[in-house]
Amino acid sequence: MNLKKIIVTLVQVLVTCGLLWWIFHDPAKRHEMVLALHTANPVWLIPAFLCFGLVLVCSAFRWQLLMKVQGVHLGWVRVWQLVMIGMFYNLFLPGGTGGDLVKIFYAVKEAPKSKSAVFLSVVVDRIAGLFALIIVSGLVFWFFRSTLMASPVVRAFSIAVGLIFGGVIFLILVAVVLDRFHLASRIPKKMPGHTFIIETAMAFSVYAGAWKSIVVAVVISLPLNIFIFGGAIFAAFAFKGNPGAAAMTSVS
Repeated sequence: MNLKKIIVTLVQVLVTCGLLWWIFHDPAKRHEMVLALHTANPVWLIPAFLCFGLVLVCSAFRWQLLMKVQGVHLGWVRVWQLVMIGMFYNLFLPGGTGGDLVKIFYAVKEAPKSKSAVFLSVVVDRIAGLFALIIVSGLVFWFFRSTLMASPVVRAFSIAVGLIFGGVIFLILVAVVLDRFHLASRIPKKMPGHTFIIETAMAFSVYAGAWKSIVVAVVISLPLNIFIFGGAIFAAFAFKGNPGAAAMTSVS
């Protein structure tokens, strides 16, 4: 093992230990966690953990599929490991993209000549999940519409989600136009990030020609999102003060 790998490994260990210390350093919080686990109903915890495990399995299959489209071939076990690492950082770092950055970092180490492909595979992975989330959320929202729409906060949040989804659709359309009319090649070479933009456009072109894989990724995302909702609902029922299925699905 060379010096660079030793330093990277030490940094990884230190960051992980730091996060774990930050989570568990407060004695009062530790006591609350232990008490909550002791009073939890395992009948509901078992399916909650099962749902969460299935989320990770589906995530690994989806990301592996999207990387294969770009010619990046990683074994399913390795992809699952990276998904687990990314999930850890998503849970304990502020925001929801820290885990994605960590996944990209490790995947690029596995395929150093495919940096743009790896990056775009994560972006498309998120987009596929977003489309499936909109479908599943729409169905869940319709089922619980009377309860959810009674809250002004939920109504405002629904509008915000609609705007975000519209923005994503707009960006996808822009990318399609750039690819269809080969406009990326006309970008001035002096422009910052020129090489990255060109490589990203080429990678997107590959996905445009592999639309069946995108459809499969969205299909995989449907049960994935259902498992996310299911895990949240089961976990809520396991602990005291359960806010109800409607509240947990809206939060999820």
